[in-house]
Amino acid sequence: MNDFESGLKKSPRFVFVCGDLFLCEHYARIYTKTLSSELSVLKLYYSEFDPQIAVNHISQMGLFGSGNLLIVRVEKKFDIKTLNALYDATIKTAKSYTVVIYEAEKADDLKAKVAAMEGKNGALAQRFYTPKPNEAARFLTQRAVDFDLAIEESAANHLLKLHDYNLALAASELEKLAIYNDSSERMIDQISAGHSDGDLFRLTTRIIDRQPFYDLLDIVLQNEEPMAVLLGIISDFRKLFMFAVASRINLMSRDFLGYSLPKEIEHTHSRLAQKLSIDRFTVALTLLSELELAFKQTEVRDKNALLTATLIRLQAKL
Repeated sequence: MNDFESGLKKSPRFVFVCGDLFLCEHYARIYTKTLSSELSVLKLYYSEFDPQIAVNHISQMGLFGSGNLLIVRVEKKFDIKTLNALYDATIKTAKSYTVVIYEAEKADDLKAKVAAMEGKNGALAQRFYTPKPNEAARFLTQRAVDFDLAIEESAANHLLKLHDYNLALAASELEKLAIYNDSSERMIDQISAGHSDGDLFRLTTRIIDRQPFYDLLDIVLQNEEPMAVLLGIISDFRKLFMFAVASRINLMSRDFLGYSLPKEIEHTHSRLAQKLSIDRFTVALTLLSELELAFKQTEVRDKNALLTATLIRLQAKL
């Protein structure tokens, strides 16, 4: 990784990254910042990508001789021939630069793409694996420096845990911590939007998968009020409903959420959504909404018990 970071600082002509999406995006941003702001930029994402348009852009001289930058982001149907064509066009044209973010699921495909770029003059390629918890924590301590923030590795681990070890979500909290210039666990608990989100979604997952959930519910209720837990579960079911509908019209999460989920999280959401019919989503959301109304309009003595009973009924109806 250190060799790759050092290589980026030299502004190579062609950069290819694949694997963990968050790290791909992170280092692609670092790369483009090393280049001139006067470059003529063309971004071709997903279905917009056309090899001929890409090659034409990168083969031409930029306006006023400033050069060109091509940013490609694809997830399938990206063969070695196309990769080589982009590389050749980039290297043959003065002041041209290309960065390719390749989102693919098959490891062999990723390896083949990286191998195709290794050893090529002017090219830099890297496959990113999903970082282990200790690696993710070290990344956060290094990333915090960009915000003039110092964070201990133990606090970084705490932040990751709150976000269910989702590095993208944890990294997004660093800027908030920098505002307060405080990276203590107390401040992380106070400002982190992801507090208990991981446990909440695991709770929803267990309910849908018809697994025992009482122990996890007890843990969640130690940190959150029953109403907050209920609203979190309602939010999960609404999001899963969108996944269920989207799968029928070939949409990805970024199309209706406005951002891309990490691959493994998107797969989990898709799997759960496929287990439920539209009718069962209706039953679930109706039952949960009725409990929300009861919490708001009536005096409930034991909200924990009522929430538990409702979730048991919910699981039985799915």
